Amino acid sequence: MMFFRCTVKTLSVNHAFCRVLLSTALLFIVQPTVAQPPITEPHPLSDEAAQLLERIKTKVTEYNAQFKSGEVEFSITLSQKIPQSTNLFKDFLGWLQKKEKIPLYEDKAVWHIIYRFDREREFYDVKARKKTELNGRPLRDWQETHYQYLIDGKTLHIRKRTDSSKASQHFENEFNPHWWGWPPEGLTFGRFIRGYDPIDVKTVKTDNTRYYYLRLYRKMQQGSDKAWTREIWMHPQKDYHAIRIMQYGRLATEIDRQGTLREAFFLTRKTYQLTQYEPGIWFPKTVTQEHFDGGLMEEILPNTPEAEYPVIMSEALIPQSFREEKLTWPWRKVTVQVHRAAFNIPIAEEDLRFSD
Repeated sequence: MMFFRCTVKTLSVNHAFCRVLLSTALLFIVQPTVAQPPITEPHPLSDEAAQLLERIKTKVTEYNAQFKSGEVEFSITLSQKIPQSTNLFKDFLGWLQKKEKIPLYEDKAVWHIIYRFDREREFYDVKARKKTELNGRPLRDWQETHYQYLIDGKTLHIRKRTDSSKASQHFENEFNPHWWGWPPEGLTFGRFIRGYDPIDVKTVKTDNTRYYYLRLYRKMQQGSDKAWTREIWMHPQKDYHAIRIMQYGRLATEIDRQGTLREAFFLTRKTYQLTQYEPGIWFPKTVTQEHFDGGLMEEILPNTPEAEYPVIMSEALIPQSFREEKLTWPWRKVTVQVHRAAFNIPIAEEDLRFSD
């Protein structure tokens, strides 16, 4: 087995598997002239809600401080549909107006990963298989790649089998199982909610189980046509880990020369199944992340007067009827399965370097 090796002076080269097509296209259409940081409207919390939020911050910080070292073997399965486009602007407008059918690529991929870490040192062994279809017809056989990654402090080392098929050698943050943990995306809780305005923090009860519920909101600027809401359900008896996260996006886009504005939604839903791998340490056994196209407001709420749209969409919340009736299939779905995991165990030096 032969490998080549390169070194990159960065900790995180973040080229995710694919970004949300709908939000990207809508943002492209709007084309803001000046990038502005998120600005949220004040939603003062009650004293009780503010105290609960501080308690959650403390407990989530304590949860993440538990992970000193460990080894996790897991797999990531991706299925997504990508429009085949030669002119993104023209094809997307045609799709919005239901006048054109865009051919679809369907990507299917599986990553099998062994991850080991000991404080600032991390080792990844990543084997990937990928297959692409166009409108249901296979384009090629499964392609296989094999990479190894080593992060030592802020230096990323990459090693690839020379007989593997050509593929991107960029390190993906999703290769780290903590990216799928809590808080997600490898963030601290403070960074996760930074830029969002807490609207609601409370205790809810479902199926005789008590959860903590958070609702966070942001928009890009005062009077903006872009806004996001996150709803989070946390299990206080399982290390305050989230069991469900829903993120809604509301975008107003100009789609014709007369300046007609149409409102569109998109939705990302993430659900967790947790396992107690060690006493006091909960970690996901499976994670499912789904991306849905929300469509246009007049289709989501066909009997609602347009004058009432701003009230309904003021905090980017998708109506309950849409959640229950309109979500037919996700255009992109990622499933993470943890096969084995052990934390706070001795990690041998040879297990944190490239194999022979």
